Amino acid sequence: FTEFVGCFDLADVLVLVEIYDVERRDAAEDAVSSRELVDAIHVRNPAQHVSFAETPDAALESLRSLILPHDVVVVMGAGDIYKIAYDLV
Repeated sequence: FTEFVGCFDLADVLVLVEIYDVERRDAAEDAVSSRELVDAIHVRNPAQHVSFAETPDAALESLRSLILPHDVVVVMGAGDIYKIAYDLV
């Protein structure tokens, strides 16, 4: 987890959606929430613009208010999170 937090250092803006729950995934003690990731990123880089979205729809709404013409938006994750990209164009 700690090493993963640094992967976002160069992003100008982050909108993180709750981690997709996968059937048959172990409910291990080390399971994390995107909220924890947002908090860890804030600790590492307090000036970075990072926010949490409970749902993909909330992320889409947030992105629509943030992106400007000519911005590059990367949408990645599991499941149908890719639909956010289609809804933005």
